[in-house]
Amino acid sequence: MPEFGRIAKQSGDPLLGELLLALNQDCRWHREWSTSLSQLLREDDIENGKIIGSWVAEWHTHIERALVALGPFVGEANPLPGLTRGEPSR
Repeated sequence: MPEFGRIAKQSGDPLLGELLLALNQDCRWHREWSTSLSQLLREDDIENGKIIGSWVAEWHTHIERALVALGPFVGEANPLPGLTRGEPSR
């Protein structure tokens, strides 16, 4: 998300850049909250970890496809480090 904000600012849209940077702060809060919830659920029951893992695997595929589609707009920048930028797995 911060990369998109920088791209917007460099492209002459400082307002969109600021909005995307603010959205990044919100995304970080959601990521921290969901990580805590996931840890709590995994500690509560081992089966929860398997269910969460299947959700993550399913959504990872969608995220990969989105990154491939965004490629022409962001060039080599990877807004989600750790995820591939090649062809989607499915």
